[in-house]
Amino acid sequence: LADGLSVPQDWRNTFAERARGQRPGDALADMRGAAFETRSTSTTFVSPALALIGREKELAEIDRLLAQPACRLLTLVGPGGVGKTSLALAAARRQHDVWEDGVIFVPLTAITQAELIPGAIIHSLNLPLNGEEQLMAYLRDQTLLIVLDNCEQLGDGVAWFANILNNAPGVKLLATSRERLQLVEEWIVPVHELPASQAFLLFEQTARRVAPDFTLEGQLEAVRAICERVENLPLALELAAGWLPMLSCAQIAEHIQRDIDFLAANVRNVPERHRSI
Repeated sequence: LADGLSVPQDWRNTFAERARGQRPGDALADMRGAAFETRSTSTTFVSPALALIGREKELAEIDRLLAQPACRLLTLVGPGGVGKTSLALAAARRQHDVWEDGVIFVPLTAITQAELIPGAIIHSLNLPLNGEEQLMAYLRDQTLLIVLDNCEQLGDGVAWFANILNNAPGVKLLATSRERLQLVEEWIVPVHELPASQAFLLFEQTARRVAPDFTLEGQLEAVRAICERVENLPLALELAAGWLPMLSCAQIAEHIQRDIDFLAANVRNVPERHRSI
């Protein structure tokens, strides 16, 4: 239990004696503060589902806005499959050394109610906190960037983010969403589909990962057709390239033309939302 609660080594005996009833109830009153002091907030990331091709302009804009004191909530807004999560992860990695207490990644895909957001953040922090009150008490003195991924399903629940902004002056939020959060504090970076040249490069890179002998010779027009038919969306391009061990580029383009639901994959270690277009 002490391991699970990250009890500092110096407090282990006191913790055990309190558990046995050998010390009074307030014996651990100062332990939580000691626990926070003995660990730093490490950057918590997940592997991006999509390879990041290009996006230099967007990354530079994110850096510029997060450097402004007035920008406390920055939302990357774009359609599903456009690569918002990959962009947010790349931006967060660039920001890691900027933040004294680090950067954390909080996936909110399965969260639909505001009251569940504190638990998701606590889980990513990997700290022995319990509930919103303790979370706010901890964040109050932190200099931290929190990446909140997939916020669109929260609806009006995104208003809860203002609690962090109001109670933790050293914390900033980098959110991803298919639509604006519509909060007063929100700044926006639109995320669009890739330019044609970068879409072509992403398809080629993914193709060579799944089919090492892949070559563009004689397939340029078919690849161009694939890119056009999926409107240069990164997720769609990766899913399309995933069919190469079984189909030619021309066959993939033909299937996409008939039915966009063709773009699906049974990949085990990516979120469900990244398995189809």
